[in-house]
Amino acid sequence: KLAKQKSLILFIGSFAFLAGLLGQILGIYGALSAIQAAGDLSPALIAGGIKVSLIAPLYGFVLFILSFIISLRISSLSITITPLHNSDKL
Repeated sequence: KLAKQKSLILFIGSFAFLAGLLGQILGIYGALSAIQAAGDLSPALIAGGIKVSLIAPLYGFVLFILSFIISLRISSLSITITPLHNSDKL
């Protein structure tokens, strides 16, 4: 059961990271389309748009790291629990 939970947690973390990257790509594409339509824009406005596009991958990366830490914790719990089950058979 712990192995299924571990794989599910890692899948959710990986999916969050990939969804964040997809959000960034779509955001930059939309920003570049707006820049193309507007013509000439100030560099500060462009930098602000790029800064906003980095929010989604940042949250996805944080979720990925948290899921990795949780999966490591689950692995350490399963290692700790395993010897207890083996000692019952003796």
